[in-house]
Amino acid sequence: MILSVIVFVSLLAIGYQLTRMDIEADLQRQNEQTLAHLTRMHDFAISALRSLRRDASAPPCSEDFLRQMQVIAFRPDGLNVFFYAPGGVPKCGTNQPSYRTPAALGPPDLRGENDEPDLWIGRDLQPVGMAGEHGTIAMLGALGVVIPKYSLIVGGPEATNSQVVVRGNDGRIWPLAGRPGLYQTLTSTTHGLAISPTVVETSCGPRKIYCVVSQANFASEVERRWPTLIAFVLLGTVFAWLCALAIVQRLTQYWSFEARFARNLNERSIVLVYQPIIELHTGRVSGCEVLARWRDIDGSIVSPVRFIGHVRQLGRTFEFTQIVAARAYEEVMQKVPTAALRINFNIFACDFNTSSLLSIFDKLNHSPNFQVAMELVEDEHIDYDQAKVTIRELRKRDIKTYIDDFGTGYSSIERVATLGADGVKLDRSFAMSSPDSVLGRMFEQVLHLVQASGNTVIVEGVETQSRLELLRQTGLVQYVQGYLISPPIGISEFAAFLAARGELSDGKAASDLTA
Repeated sequence: MILSVIVFVSLLAIGYQLTRMDIEADLQRQNEQTLAHLTRMHDFAISALRSLRRDASAPPCSEDFLRQMQVIAFRPDGLNVFFYAPGGVPKCGTNQPSYRTPAALGPPDLRGENDEPDLWIGRDLQPVGMAGEHGTIAMLGALGVVIPKYSLIVGGPEATNSQVVVRGNDGRIWPLAGRPGLYQTLTSTTHGLAISPTVVETSCGPRKIYCVVSQANFASEVERRWPTLIAFVLLGTVFAWLCALAIVQRLTQYWSFEARFARNLNERSIVLVYQPIIELHTGRVSGCEVLARWRDIDGSIVSPVRFIGHVRQLGRTFEFTQIVAARAYEEVMQKVPTAALRINFNIFACDFNTSSLLSIFDKLNHSPNFQVAMELVEDEHIDYDQAKVTIRELRKRDIKTYIDDFGTGYSSIERVATLGADGVKLDRSFAMSSPDSVLGRMFEQVLHLVQASGNTVIVEGVETQSRLELLRQTGLVQYVQGYLISPPIGISEFAAFLAARGELSDGKAASDLTA
């Protein structure tokens, strides 16, 4: 739900910005129309003055000279007041053959460069015989033309959402038409992507002389665009829902147990525990089984029942066993280097070949106090011909192989005998089965069959003293492990367990060994 709201609000924000951009585009088109009109008028004024300067051959203010001015004024561009003003003092023009009370124009507001005309902006036109009127005067040399005020903006001189100005090189501003003071107000305020009730667009012509600023009320413009806005909101709602679904699915997948395990399966996340194995008739600790746990990102410890299948699916069985072997070597060498132990490791069937196993366990197998043993669970991945060869090769290097979880799944006494393993580990379903159950009645018969095949028997899952005594009375079981003896424990606890039973060769406590 939260994701849907976030996506929907994000889409509304995008819609808001797109709407603003559309309004800005409309204002820009309006500005460009105004600037195009101004540019045409300005260019015509320059062209007309240049033509007049070039073609006016008659004496100034003569009938022929005035007639030549009239020819220019008759052009259909809207400029019809041309005049002659040597030294900036109008003498005659198309509207009057002679100005009765000549008055100097004074210095121009904007002086032209590179054969551009000088401009007197928004001036009283009394010096050129048009008292009470205002307009812009453009002069090239002694020749001038009046540009009427009404020609300066497409929207009309009284347009309330725009203002046209002339901008000088020194930053001065002269208003031409439109709403007074709008240019200074809007250009002095920053209008970015922030939410604002007003949309502003500023444009300047190619000569950077004429500039137009326009504004629009966002709410009013949205009212004109309500069908588009409603369609966008509806589409945004659907899209937000779909996006939220996709995001939830991706997040669910990303944070699923399988994904977390794949990302964080490494030497730092593997935790080892050790479950002691004792010799049944002497009570001596003969070794231990190394069991792996995985630490999740929240620090919780996950049992192998949940993650071992994922190790196979990821194709990282060899890497996983490497990590376990290296960690076990480091821990036992640090904590119990003087104990004589057979250390059992669970091996994936797909990795059960001599070269792989020796590359993983070489260091541990060459340690003087330790013997390595493999526990192999029979499954559909076993290549029995290859497994028999591997067991023989490992035995030559004093590495024993046990068939794990015997009595379940694929295991059978025939396959055990065929493989030539050194022993079997009876599953706890046998060890703790009731004497009156089918498994309980089969238990002693299975022990006889295993012994007849020449295999050592390890019974795991022993949890009660009575069951331990029953196993001892059979005389057919060599080794046992289970919670009655010790649950799987960390290496420090395992060292303390050995020290308490006097299993360390020099009798030192575990803390002394690691000091």
